Amino acid sequence: MAGRIGIFFLFIGLIILVIFFGTDQVRQPAYGLFCLGTAVSGFGFLIVWKNRRPPTPSRRFRMIRRLRNEDREEKEE
Repeated sequence: MAGRIGIFFLFIGLIILVIFFGTDQVRQPAYGLFCLGTAVSGFGFLIVWKNRRPPTPSRRFRMIRRLRNEDREEKEE
C-alpha cells in the first residue's frame, strides 16, 4: 500500500515539474514549483525505495550452489 502512495507522490511531483518547465518556456519561471516538484518527487521516490520487495532468488546455477553447499557441509564435519 505504501508503494502506491509513493508512486502517487512521484507522479504528482513530476506533474508539478512539467508545469514549472512550462512556466520557464514563457520566460516567467516559478521557482517555487521547481522546489515543490523536486521535494514531492524525492519524497515519493524515497517511499517507493524503502518499501520495495526483495528480488526473487535466481534459479540460475542452482545445481552448482547445491553442490557447493554440500561440499561445505562435508568439510565442516
